[in-house]
Amino acid sequence: MKGIGPPEYYLGGNVEFMDEHWTKENIGLGFSSRTYISNMIPKFEELYGVIFKTVKAPMASDYHPQLDDSPFISDDDSSKFRSAIGSLNWLITLGRFDVYYATNALSRFAMAPREEHQKALFHVLGYVKTFPKGRIIFDTSYPPLVTPDKDEPVWTELYPDAEEELPPTCQHLWVSLSELLFLLMLTMPMIKLLEDL
Repeated sequence: MKGIGPPEYYLGGNVEFMDEHWTKENIGLGFSSRTYISNMIPKFEELYGVIFKTVKAPMASDYHPQLDDSPFISDDDSSKFRSAIGSLNWLITLGRFDVYYATNALSRFAMAPREEHQKALFHVLGYVKTFPKGRIIFDTSYPPLVTPDKDEPVWTELYPDAEEELPPTCQHLWVSLSELLFLLMLTMPMIKLLEDL
């Protein structure tokens, strides 16, 4: 039987149970894209025939993709560009928010990318290759989001020292792992719908 025991891998993401250093701070779970990255980077290095360089930031601070007037890349390279942007978008969905801006800035040019856009894409992929261990961590002591069949606690019940009640959108910034996975499952049909448009 598959899927028995604690989760280890879900939709490209690794479920990580934290070590003692973290658990003493009530951080019990982590969610990373380590396996997804280990599959994605070699795929694109082989597809493009390049080795992505080690870089320390997702995008060069002086690069402005909207000002790029370099020659357009071939249709074949444009298809590869879109594939890499799609993979980076899924990486963001898995929690790698550090590449969000660079990916979003480049995705605007996915239908007609230029040579410098492709170089900037290689830069983002090099950054992901350099830092594959980024993860989201969860405070397991925080109460989970309430389910619809339960009464929702007010902010002052969770934090008696709070002077006033926060708006509902600010009350629950932390989610349990099962709720995160449930939310990811809800977004899958929307992602498929957007791909079909």
